[in-house]
Amino acid sequence: MINFDANLPNAPANPPGEAVPEVKNLLDLRPGDRFKALVTDIKLGLVTVRLPDGSFFTARTRVLPEARIGEESLFLVKENDFKGQIKMEMLKPDPVARQSGMLREALRNAGLFVTEENMNLARAILENDLPVDAQTLLRAVFFKYANQTETPADRVVFLLRENFPAESASLQILEKILRQPDLLGKNLLQIADALAGDKSPEAREIIRALFTSEPDFPPDSSFDFPDEPKRLQNLLRKHFFLMINNSDSPVRVKPSPARGLNRYYNEVYESVSRALSEITAKAIKHPAAERMETVKEALRFMEQTDKHREYFQIPFMTGPQEEPKQAELFVFKDAKRASDPAKPATALISLETLSFGRAEVYIQKSGNEARLDFRLTDEETVKTFNANSPKLTRALREKNITVSGLSFQKSDGVFTLLSPEPGGQNDAQKKELPKRFTFDMRV
Repeated sequence: MINFDANLPNAPANPPGEAVPEVKNLLDLRPGDRFKALVTDIKLGLVTVRLPDGSFFTARTRVLPEARIGEESLFLVKENDFKGQIKMEMLKPDPVARQSGMLREALRNAGLFVTEENMNLARAILENDLPVDAQTLLRAVFFKYANQTETPADRVVFLLRENFPAESASLQILEKILRQPDLLGKNLLQIADALAGDKSPEAREIIRALFTSEPDFPPDSSFDFPDEPKRLQNLLRKHFFLMINNSDSPVRVKPSPARGLNRYYNEVYESVSRALSEITAKAIKHPAAERMETVKEALRFMEQTDKHREYFQIPFMTGPQEEPKQAELFVFKDAKRASDPAKPATALISLETLSFGRAEVYIQKSGNEARLDFRLTDEETVKTFNANSPKLTRALREKNITVSGLSFQKSDGVFTLLSPEPGGQNDAQKKELPKRFTFDMRV
């Protein structure tokens, strides 16, 4: 009978530079010998192992080994009385080697080659707590090679996490958003300005289609467009941009920002879609059409990003004569927050300001209390914001929000869709947490 002790912690997995011999005869092994064998069955108190020559042996164990059926393990002979009684240890598996073995098998089960590039991609998927199954791996490989150049792993993980369809268009719009965080506002501004300066009949048809639902712009042929391009430009901008603190505007942020934003996005999407339908139906050729398609892409992209974090580009104006601006809003999602009301909701707002450059504020809000952490472009701006912090605290108090914490620091980089949540777990904390892995394994 063969006995063994499983997973002794002090046993070395495989001494560097030392070859592991193939077993010729199990009964001839001496104390200190090591050999590899494949675990084929694990039952209470018994483990069945297949040797490289195809023979099997069953060993009795007092504890459940840290091994998986179908996994190769390393054994160390402790005692052999050469009368049929052998005592051995199953050495504790190297976690890195074990993970690599699982990833290799997952790639094979997906019908993919086990290359260094595919292993690195599978490892990135695993490290981001995504399932390492055939469907995910195939989608990941599609995104990685959808363009002429290889897509970086962080972009692939983002598209997988937000469950974007496996289409090259998903990757293309992500790249546009990363290159142009003002993509939505910039294109809306160019549409408004291009149409306002164009007195052609085609431009007038497009404007009528845009304003079909606006009472101030009846779409009948008797409507008289403003003679001054500036007036028409202001009307178009007011139509396209979210008006903040303007009670006369038909669209403005409500006490629930999400509902206000959704209403705004729906109105812009429907307006642009009507205009594009008119352009298609009447075979109108106008440079604004391409900008409108980009606007629709950006809105569909933002609608899709709601699994791990919600993302909003917010083009806005603070008054009818003000130049349009754009902010970015990132709302972070966490399953633990959803199940625990005591956990604060978190978001980050990013804004390009005229006087201070880019300003980002990370917000943690619980009930009527909020903590705000500002990240600013330079030390001088940090001092300016710090000096005026009492004004901010008072303004929030007037909105029934108590500031529980406030900080200002120089930014170490621009926050993007691919950035980790500020104030989240650092790498050391993540390593301490138990991870749940899902594999597509066949044994």
